[in-house]
Amino acid sequence: MIKLVIISVFLGVVYSQAAPADVGTCLVSGTDGVAEGNCTAGVKKCSGPSYSILAGIGTQKYACGPCAEGTAKAPVSCVDCEGKNCSTLFEAGTVFMCDKMVFNSSSSKFEASVNQTKCNGVKGTDNLCNKAGVNATKAADYTIQNDGCGACLALEKDAGKCAQVAGALGLTALLLPLLAALYTLF
Repeated sequence: MIKLVIISVFLGVVYSQAAPADVGTCLVSGTDGVAEGNCTAGVKKCSGPSYSILAGIGTQKYACGPCAEGTAKAPVSCVDCEGKNCSTLFEAGTVFMCDKMVFNSSSSKFEASVNQTKCNGVKGTDNLCNKAGVNATKAADYTIQNDGCGACLALEKDAGKCAQVAGALGLTALLLPLLAALYTLF
């Protein structure tokens, strides 16, 4: 019995140290845009632009192979991945504004700062802002995410210490037609 355990452990170690498999296909940038392309044998990684809600989509092109040295920082912002079809296609969405919440110690509540934060959305995701929730009564209760852009931390949202709201562009898109309709009525 002990021999079987030792053999199992040995095989597990050998198998876990095996080289990663070829990726097969990656998203590849071309003259006609981005499409799935076959990679040559031996390619273990795909590379492409990174995405940050504050910085947007990097300028790195999609390709077979790992990121070049020194391309991790903006504006190139390359990220790579291992595994079959691991590339993620990012398409620019709308730019929207969010309030950056700061704690006012004299009034003991969170307030929106004077300047809003510019947020970069991507297609297929909601344009969300995070702000202090109703249960955030002291500075330690709410941790601002991305200067107000994006979703709340799950624990803070569930505890009512963070609230998610639609980005400012979403609100503007609803209010402008309403104002135009009211103007034509009167």
